[in-house]
Amino acid sequence: AELMPVSRANPLPALRDADALDALARLADAVAMEPLGTRFFRQFRRVFTRFTEALPPGPPAADRHALALLQLTRVLFLYFVQSKGWLDGRADFLARAVDDGLQRGRRLHRDLLRPLFFGTLNRPVHARSAAARRFGAIPFLNGGLFAPHPLEQQWRTDLSNAVWRHAFDDLFERFHFVTREGSDGAIAPDMLGRVFESLMEPEARHRSGTFYTPAPLVARLLNDAIVALAVERLGLPEAEAARRVEARTPDVAHLARTLTLLDPAAGSGAFLLGALELLAGLSRADDESASAARRRVLRDNLHGVDLNPTAVRLAELRLWLAVIADDQSDDPARVAPLPNLDAVVRQGDSLRGAQAAVADAALTARLRQARHAVLDATGAAKRRSLATLRTAEQSVARTALEAEVDRAEQAIGAALAAARGTSLFGDRVPPSRALAAEIARWRTRRRAARAALRRLVRGDELASFDYRTHFADVMAGGGFDLVVGNPPWVRAEELPRTLRHELAERYRWFRTAGGRGYRNAPDLSVAFVERGMELLSPGGALALVVPAKLAMAGYAAALRHGLASGATLHRVAAIETPAGARFDATVYPMALVASRRRPA
Repeated sequence: AELMPVSRANPLPALRDADALDALARLADAVAMEPLGTRFFRQFRRVFTRFTEALPPGPPAADRHALALLQLTRVLFLYFVQSKGWLDGRADFLARAVDDGLQRGRRLHRDLLRPLFFGTLNRPVHARSAAARRFGAIPFLNGGLFAPHPLEQQWRTDLSNAVWRHAFDDLFERFHFVTREGSDGAIAPDMLGRVFESLMEPEARHRSGTFYTPAPLVARLLNDAIVALAVERLGLPEAEAARRVEARTPDVAHLARTLTLLDPAAGSGAFLLGALELLAGLSRADDESASAARRRVLRDNLHGVDLNPTAVRLAELRLWLAVIADDQSDDPARVAPLPNLDAVVRQGDSLRGAQAAVADAALTARLRQARHAVLDATGAAKRRSLATLRTAEQSVARTALEAEVDRAEQAIGAALAAARGTSLFGDRVPPSRALAAEIARWRTRRRAARAALRRLVRGDELASFDYRTHFADVMAGGGFDLVVGNPPWVRAEELPRTLRHELAERYRWFRTAGGRGYRNAPDLSVAFVERGMELLSPGGALALVVPAKLAMAGYAAALRHGLASGATLHRVAAIETPAGARFDATVYPMALVASRRRPA
């Protein structure tokens, strides 16, 4: 051990009171030939599995998964915070607190972590108890990460000392954490995208079409997207738009400040994180700090949705880390609370929901104001803001559902009138099979809308995520300026039959163009491309990573026709993954950049 001095640049942490075997294990980790990131992901997965298995009985599998991740991500985040010196100014604050608790015979979950999370980090200094103040100079972080989660209120989640000790010994204390990317021998926030993959079995990743997107690819595609938007919004030739984006001219800075960006399948936040960096850099004022610029972009520009709650959790974590990375505060008391991301990164299914938006300007303005209030609120004000947002969302949902019922009734009435028609000779004409099917479809939609309205009136939770409800202000304004991301690539045979039928009814480009068998059935990415175009405002830009097969497969003929005739194509190009970057999908990727404007 004397041959390898311990320092902040060394991945080998201090070996306080460690026995010889522990020292050898840590030394082996430090000099192992296996890449640091790979070891971290493997260890994280092992500890995560141990947490999931060690939780008290009761919660179903999905809740156990979420609860285990909740505990681990809190502590993981604190190791990054500790690296900035914000935990009482000590680089070993957490290790010493754990050692002290074990020596005193305390229960780590109850006596250390709960008071630290819920009595200290989520409360302003003046509102802390005497016991909380004994932790020392700890910042008030807020941000939702250190508030009791509804699952924690529903289930008992305390883990034993043995489980926590293994987590600290086998994971957190074996690695060196930094908030700045590019540090050798350290775990930086940019590595966390791989954590999401490490928590999913290969089969689950294959079924859900979930694949990690390399950061260089994210940066390139986002740059092409903002150039395409500048072409449309500023009326520039592409070369001039690219020059102005690179030069950060005032018109581009204004565009970056005012645009709305969506990743409809956000995953663990790769595109949201890249967009945060790009937009903050393009729009940052001379007198604005990097941290303040990122907070502003989170508040005004970014929106994300993903079906997987684990992905949403990790996306939030990475965005919070991006905010603190550039915070130059050296006094924990001066650290600004983290924004609440509950209202901008949502769990839900982007492919569901109708296209029409609520037109009530006053209602949508109230929802936007409520969402902004949630982002910056703390304590009791946060609870009031969430209640106000919830009320606004319910009002928007009720308006949208009532409009859906009216549309269905009008369509049913028109179809029934057509069905009661007579021939030239006055004979009754029986309705065609297609007309009968149309009436049945509209009746099903009316029944579903009425059922959702009844649930809403009873005060039940909103049935599901819907852009018309949760991002009603953006949709009422015409849609998003940018829709970006790497949506799931799932072959037809991997999709449930009911979902295939639902998508074929909802999306024109998803319908089979001819032929039988799965070979002629669309990939799920086809529906995401069409949905992305729907969610764009006129002149907005779409930038997606999609399977290259969409350029030639028979099942994508409707998509190609729709894009060629109804959109302006800026990039349709095969992607060559940069050296050293992995792209794990087994299908060749393609970059698709298009704007919602008919071509010349």
